[in-house]
Amino acid sequence: MYIYILEHVEELTERYHCDGGLVIVGKSLDDAKKIVSKDKYIKPTDEEWNAALVYGLDGEADRKYFVFPDAGCC
Repeated sequence: MYIYILEHVEELTERYHCDGGLVIVGKSLDDAKKIVSKDKYIKPTDEEWNAALVYGLDGEADRKYFVFPDAGCC
């Protein structure tokens, strides 16, 4: 299992302010992409995927993702 950290994703939520962070726990990069593909608002670019920080996890973990939207000035 791996954790993928995308620090800056331009298209992440339906909120007024774009950008934010995305963390995905998955078996591979393809699996991470599959996990978030079900959310119509999350659209990382190839460049954003390539900039992801990737860390290996010991043991098994639940496949899931976490969205950290930009709160903006509001």
